[in-house]
Amino acid sequence: MHMYIHVHVILCVCTYIRRVYMHTTLYNAGMVGTVKTVISESSNDSNQAFGITLISAGWVFGLITGSAVSGVVADPVHQYNISSNGSLYDFFVRFPYSPPCLINCFVCLLAALAAWLLLPETLRYTQI
Repeated sequence: MHMYIHVHVILCVCTYIRRVYMHTTLYNAGMVGTVKTVISESSNDSNQAFGITLISAGWVFGLITGSAVSGVVADPVHQYNISSNGSLYDFFVRFPYSPPCLINCFVCLLAALAAWLLLPETLRYTQI
C-alpha cells in the first residue's frame, strides 16, 4: 500500500502519458493477489467465496465512480473557467490532471489507515 500511494503522488506531476501507463501497470499488478490473500486469511470457509466475489464488485465500483469523479475534477482551470493568478492556479495550469490523482492518493491513505487499524494480524508472534 505504501508504494501505491507514492505512485499516485508521482502521477500528479507526470506530464508524459507513457510514464503514467508504466507506473499504473507496474504497481497495480500485485494488488489483486494481495487482496485475495488478505480475504482468504481473514475469513472462514462459510464466507470466503463471498469475500472473493467482493473483489470484482469493488473493481467495477471503482471503475465507475473513479471515472465519474475524475471527469468532474480534472482540468479545473479550463473546465470551470477559473481565471486567477497564484501558485495553485499555476500548478493546475501546468498539471491539469493532478486533482484526480490527489483524490485517489487521499482515498489510498484512508484505505491504508483503515487496513492498519481494522485488519487483524494473522501471523502470531510465536511463528516469527
